[in-house]
Amino acid sequence: MKNLILPLLTLLLLIGCSKDEVTTQQSAPNSVQTERLQTIGKPTAVDINKAMAEFQQIVMAERARLAKTNRAKIACMNNIQVPTDFATIQEAVDNACDGAVIVVKPGTYTELVVVDKPGIKFKANGDVTLTGGFVLNEGADDITIQQFTIVVGAGNIQAINATNVNGGKIFQNTISDPAHKNSTAVRYINGSNVTVHGNNISGTGWGVFFGSTAVNGSSHDNTISNNHITGLTVGSIIGLQGNCDNNFINENTLVNNQTRSNAGVLFYSSQGLGGYCDNNVVKNNISSNGYLGAWFFNGGTNNKIGPNNTFNNNRTYGVYIDGSATGNTIFDNTAQGNVFCDIVNQATDLLSNTFKNNTATCTQGL
Repeated sequence: MKNLILPLLTLLLLIGCSKDEVTTQQSAPNSVQTERLQTIGKPTAVDINKAMAEFQQIVMAERARLAKTNRAKIACMNNIQVPTDFATIQEAVDNACDGAVIVVKPGTYTELVVVDKPGIKFKANGDVTLTGGFVLNEGADDITIQQFTIVVGAGNIQAINATNVNGGKIFQNTISDPAHKNSTAVRYINGSNVTVHGNNISGTGWGVFFGSTAVNGSSHDNTISNNHITGLTVGSIIGLQGNCDNNFINENTLVNNQTRSNAGVLFYSSQGLGGYCDNNVVKNNISSNGYLGAWFFNGGTNNKIGPNNTFNNNRTYGVYIDGSATGNTIFDNTAQGNVFCDIVNQATDLLSNTFKNNTATCTQGL
């Protein structure tokens, strides 16, 4: 801008000098002077106006350029604090760069946060309650949600709902639905490589759900561990649906869930659901005092159910296996006190699965 001002001042100074020269020379005019008067007299004012107009255009263009540059600098932020930088979590997301860290300070936030950017890390710093939840749309890969207290909001039935995303970590959150709306705490559809770890879940219909509603959808390589899920009145607890392979379900406590249907641990797969559940490990879990301890519907192949699962005192069965489940091993589990029976094998081929070293009073099809 300084570079523009100096030429303009020089121009005005020269114009001023021309006027003085004209005034002085008028006392003794001659033909040359008359010609100069005709040349520099009247047009001088026109030149000033034109110069000022051009200068204003240059100033406006410069201001526009600076404004654009400033907007580019603040178009996204890599480190954001809520509510210091933005009043809401959603505003923080809208202004975040890919891979940004969003730290939320103590308080209660009522919003349904929609994310469509990858790599964002949400971390609650202190006692943070989010009434509503998170929606992770396609493109929101590798999202981390940590240490929030999430209460399922009145207008939605998922605390964390993700579709067509890969990667990510959901850990150390407390998730609840006091209204018992048959909601889901953590729901991934067509996702893979997600870790769900160390969460405390209560009052939701489905605690953790990995599934597929489309052919070739998958939920692979998830770790579902150390979840404590209690007090349900409807739905299931930990469910994997569709093409779900190589998941690790370990040390979850699922008790006193008087569900109306489904199971504490549910593998629900078939070709029509996008594929089968294969090579999963379910160990060291407690699924008791609910509707059904564990149900493997067309449960795929090479799943290991054991050791040290406890499926006691459920309203129907402890463990129920049916359909085309083959090559699965159910071993070193305890299933007792279930109303209908403790362990039931209703697979299409009764000899295709292995049952060994289980503690049960009632068994069928073994």
